[in-house]
Amino acid sequence: MPAWTDYPSTGEVGSSWTPPELGDDLYDAVIDEVSEPFEQPKFDDPSQVEEKFWISWRLTGEDVPEDTTLRQYVAIPPKFRSDGFLSAKANLYLLMDTLGFDLSGRFEVDPPSWVGMKARVMIENKANRDGVAVPKITSVKPPRQKKAAPARQPQPVAAGAGQVGGRSLASRVQPDEDED
Repeated sequence: MPAWTDYPSTGEVGSSWTPPELGDDLYDAVIDEVSEPFEQPKFDDPSQVEEKFWISWRLTGEDVPEDTTLRQYVAIPPKFRSDGFLSAKANLYLLMDTLGFDLSGRFEVDPPSWVGMKARVMIENKANRDGVAVPKITSVKPPRQKKAAPARQPQPVAAGAGQVGGRSLASRVQPDEDED
């Protein structure tokens, strides 16, 4: 058990986290880390607790400062914990669907295995308790799809093209070399 001698004897008001300056936009991101589940008082009713975990998203792209990460907190629904059922309206379900998991029938929920998965995160600057605008992840979208090369479209054939003397070139019989 820790003792008071394990803590600093003096302190000051402050935060160790400086929020990155980001505009409200959709950013490419990759999952860097997933926490263990933890309990936290509910925001709307602090007398009750809910289970959550967080995902650390590293934003990627040229318009993002290097090593910019933001956390997304995901609630673990009590019904999932007790009975293994996950509502299609639950944020955990929506996130897994966005990440491309097959959620038909029985499926596995293993957030630590998500490290390295890509998506796009919607960032909106929202005021915190102190009234300071900080970037928050408000939704997650599937990753951008690579554009496929355009398929070659068949070219229209002009009337009479490919015909000789009213017969199609394809139906024209070539004589054998030894025939005269």
